[in-house]
Amino acid sequence: MAAPGEYFSVGSQVSCRTCQEQRLQGEVVAFDYPSKMLALKCPSSSGKPNHADILLVNLQYVSEVEIINDRTETPPPLASLNVSKLANKARTEKEEKMSQAYAISAGVSLEGQQLFQTIHKTIKDCKWQEKNIVVMEEVVIAPPYQVENCKGKEGSALSHVRKIVKTLSGRGEPEGPAAFTSTADTEGHVPVILRPPRGHHPPPCPCLWGHFNFYFLFFFFFPPLSLSLGNLNQFRTLEL
Repeated sequence: MAAPGEYFSVGSQVSCRTCQEQRLQGEVVAFDYPSKMLALKCPSSSGKPNHADILLVNLQYVSEVEIINDRTETPPPLASLNVSKLANKARTEKEEKMSQAYAISAGVSLEGQQLFQTIHKTIKDCKWQEKNIVVMEEVVIAPPYQVENCKGKEGSALSHVRKIVKTLSGRGEPEGPAAFTSTADTEGHVPVILRPPRGHHPPPCPCLWGHFNFYFLFFFFFPPLSLSLGNLNQFRTLEL
């Protein structure tokens, strides 16, 4: 881990070796000394020149840190952030994750989980009632989540939900759980993609924080770190 009293200047180039002997290198975006959390900006995995990948590294699980190029000049001033908007986005993401966790704990089938996520993309007033999906307090979809299982008052809401169910049923069974990705925009600046390191698929490493933990890390535990990201202005909702 980083030595006591060690700091990293924003804009410096740093190389780290993790507890899984993986080498990470990038530009320092932010550093929170009490938690030993280091944010690095790396070249985009998509290859697009106007994109960048952000890695959050826990230095308590890093065996070696090397400063390749230390930036000595004063970093540019931070851009303003709409903290209220970001907090609302984080709260929405948390509610969606809690909803997904409930579905799993209740024993809902993969088909039911996929249907709920699909409906929720366009209709936010969608919730679980035991194993039933309730849409806009008007339509109830019971297992096994087929068109004939959609019940409610005849109208546009019921018709719309039935179309969604019919379309999804025609795709066949899903091959596996949906892959979740989360992106962050910078409104006219460099779009940021949050991801695990490129080509890295071993068991989760404690030095790298997942996408879901990113929101809580920034908004609930490390406010100074979130402000240090400067021009990160808004988040998109999860796209499955």
